[in-house]
Amino acid sequence: MAALVALLRFGALEFGPLAAFLILAATLGVKAAIAGSIAAILLDGAWRWRRAPFTRLYVAASGLTLLFGAIDLVSSAPFTLKFEAPLVNLATAAAFALFYGFGWVWADLIGRFEPRQLEAFWPTLFPFGFALAGLWFAVVFLVIGLGGAALIVAAYFWSGAWFELFIALAVGGGFIASGLLMRRP
Repeated sequence: MAALVALLRFGALEFGPLAAFLILAATLGVKAAIAGSIAAILLDGAWRWRRAPFTRLYVAASGLTLLFGAIDLVSSAPFTLKFEAPLVNLATAAAFALFYGFGWVWADLIGRFEPRQLEAFWPTLFPFGFALAGLWFAVVFLVIGLGGAALIVAAYFWSGAWFELFIALAVGGGFIASGLLMRRP
């Protein structure tokens, strides 16, 4: 029984705003759900400020609740509610995988932040943004982002004295490719 209570408490603490959004969306509609989830996040944040830590899971769940709620709020026809389950499950899982991969590359693979590491960090941050945008807008951005980040990490390990030039080609080529792909009718 104690394990069940601990599990329910964990769920309420980590996914409270998401649960508020889903319950209010099912009963009162999208606008009430967005307002309710914002209120739940603000109240829970005020409570956590002194009593409980802001865990990564809580920040991710609250952020995704606000993100998808805001998308439905500004859309002329709420499209995420129609495809909510597949969109949330697949895009969220992919976003977590991207965040984990980005963190793993910088925390475990490369490790410390000296000048050469910083020269590689910032250029990988932009392709990471492309990859995240590719989850929601166009798969081609996901491919460009992941390809650019892979080229930069490869340049970090194997380019030697040509490091800056290789990074310029990888990042610039990614931007040029995305610009050309956005031009097509």
